[in-house]
Amino acid sequence: MLPPPPKPPALTRSLSLLDLILLGIGASIGSGIFVVTGVAARLAGPSVSLSFLLAGLASLLNALCYADLAARFPGRVGGAYLYAHACLGQLASFVLFCHLVLDYHVGAAAIARSLASYLASLVEVASGVGLPAVLAPGGLPISIPLPFLSPSWLLWWVSDWWSGGQSPVPPVLTLDLSINLVAPAVLLLISWLLCRGVRETSRVNDVMTSTKVAIVVLVVAVGARYVNPANWSPFFPPSLNSLLASAAPAAATTTASAAVPAAAAATATASAASAAATTVSGASSSSVGGVQAMLSAASLVFFSYIGFDAVANTAEESLHPRRDVPRGLLLSLAVCSLLYISVSLVLTGMVHFTLLDPSAPLSSAFSSLGLHFMERIIDIGAVVGLTTTLLTGCMCSPACI
Repeated sequence: MLPPPPKPPALTRSLSLLDLILLGIGASIGSGIFVVTGVAARLAGPSVSLSFLLAGLASLLNALCYADLAARFPGRVGGAYLYAHACLGQLASFVLFCHLVLDYHVGAAAIARSLASYLASLVEVASGVGLPAVLAPGGLPISIPLPFLSPSWLLWWVSDWWSGGQSPVPPVLTLDLSINLVAPAVLLLISWLLCRGVRETSRVNDVMTSTKVAIVVLVVAVGARYVNPANWSPFFPPSLNSLLASAAPAAATTTASAAVPAAAAATATASAASAAATTVSGASSSSVGGVQAMLSAASLVFFSYIGFDAVANTAEESLHPRRDVPRGLLLSLAVCSLLYISVSLVLTGMVHFTLLDPSAPLSSAFSSLGLHFMERIIDIGAVVGLTTTLLTGCMCSPACI
């Protein structure tokens, strides 16, 4: 009688509850917490905190489903793919598998490119020396002509042959690319770390996620000292178009609290006046206000919570999967919601929401109050946030494959 086939080697169980919580936070909170809060605040005003709360409650329903399924399939790797296969069958799980692989790999490429740009910008600012084009934020631009794919060139060849070489040459269709060597180097470094083992990867993620959370807490703590409650009124503002058309924001939008030094207050007044003039003259603004704007912002910030499901993909590496995976899902979502709501409240309290720069809301808010040192701290937080998001994405993708 033939011996039974050997069992495949099991993964090392080394992830504690704290590791799972930090994994979920690292996957959910990237650099977007420093940007999406300002974009949503321009739409909903101070009520953006309620937008994050509603989006968090909607994500909670998803997390409860994940927690229930994780308890039903303890210690089995696969996450959403496994749950879809068990509940909906092979076809649905295959479609979901294709989606997850595309999401993880295309998302990793985009995040790596953004991370490379942030790293290059920090190095240039710190050293004061410009980097080569292949290492710079924009990369080395390359334009590849594609005449064979241009319909006008096919017609030109026919007409040029018919007219005996008298037809004007049409413009050539080109493919514009940019080469950046930092992005693949970052991916290779993360791949090397993943090959070392889940224990080492988890320790690195714990340190970087803790650093990121500490930076967010520092932003909230420093910004809370300069909050002016008058900026929260009205909490459900009318549309931004009507606000800008009626009058400039009240003086409270540029006046800091009594703790703000005179120099910082003067800087805030000048910066706010310039921003208000720029915004009134022709910035894109929203025509939706009130509760409707708050609900629209909730649909926008909902995507900020995507990523906590990475905890479910590490069930086979968890020490106590039946107990820790559901708790890790729910606790990581709770921490992310608390951080998002805190940042949005502080941001809209520091500066009137009509004066926020959507591209860099937190940096512009601190800069308007004279706190320029916080800009570098926010940049470091963005780099760490992108790194943890990329690390957790690369860590979870093999579980689906």
